[in-house]
Amino acid sequence: MSDRHLLQRRFPLFLVKLLGGDYRLLLRSGKVVARKYFQASVCLLAILGITTFSVFYGTELLFHIWQVELFLAFFISALFGCIYLFLIATFSKLTRQGPIFNLSNVVRMGFVLFMAFLISKPVEVLIFSRMLDRRVELYKRSLLNQYEQRIDRLRSGERSGTIAAIGLLKQQIALYPSRISQQELLSLQRGLLRADEEREINIKLAARRIGRSDFLLYQIRQVSREPLSWLICLLTIAIFLLPGYLIYSIPQRDLYYQLKEEAEKVKVLEEYQAFRERFKMLFREKWGLSVEPHSCFEDPPFNTKRIQKSPALSNDEFIARYLA
Repeated sequence: MSDRHLLQRRFPLFLVKLLGGDYRLLLRSGKVVARKYFQASVCLLAILGITTFSVFYGTELLFHIWQVELFLAFFISALFGCIYLFLIATFSKLTRQGPIFNLSNVVRMGFVLFMAFLISKPVEVLIFSRMLDRRVELYKRSLLNQYEQRIDRLRSGERSGTIAAIGLLKQQIALYPSRISQQELLSLQRGLLRADEEREINIKLAARRIGRSDFLLYQIRQVSREPLSWLICLLTIAIFLLPGYLIYSIPQRDLYYQLKEEAEKVKVLEEYQAFRERFKMLFREKWGLSVEPHSCFEDPPFNTKRIQKSPALSNDEFIARYLA
């Protein structure tokens, strides 16, 4: 079986298009370039899968609403995928026309690294979920205890005053019983009871809200202390950088890029010729004029060589040309 037929069987067309490759030219350029594009495309599919799963898991820890989780997972993964493809495509094109470490490329690589770093965090949280579950439970208890202590500190002065007033009223009633004092005592006791009930309600409400939260940011901070989590982060970054490396490793003089440059020139010339014909037809049909599109360059539409202006004539040459 020929290499061409082998590539046609093992190299799906949609994988080539993911990274902007030309399927026909890859078939003509050989297996080495095609294999690198295939590997880069597989890495891209893995990146999209990791991104979708990471966003879904992260939003699940935040919202606990599956409709929101699915929407954000597909939307953010599609957005990241488009941005990533744009960065890889422009990086691959620009680095072949100049130094690799310039400001534009450093910004692109930095953004890819930032995307990989963000995507890796929910994955790390999932891998260390058993350890983090115990820490989160302790953190929740600590938060609830702090909340109870804060409420008690805020109410301690008022509660102490109410208890002291109740004690004084009881002593007063014991010495000088009266209906007004008993009503006032009953009112203070009911107020103290309502305050205690409100405290219990607030604590239960806080416990319910704390219990429902997964504290994603806290888990990310905790997992960042584990050396293995940084290994996972570096692995994710490597996967994100791998497609760009594979494509950039294809030599500029490779047959694929030569064929691609020729095909692009032919396409541009065909479109430019169609534009010229359309331009002349419009002037001919509307005004009956035979007009050619004007260009200041010798090689339109590439416009790399400007037409040189004729040198200015001297006075004697001007007189000899026009007045003789």
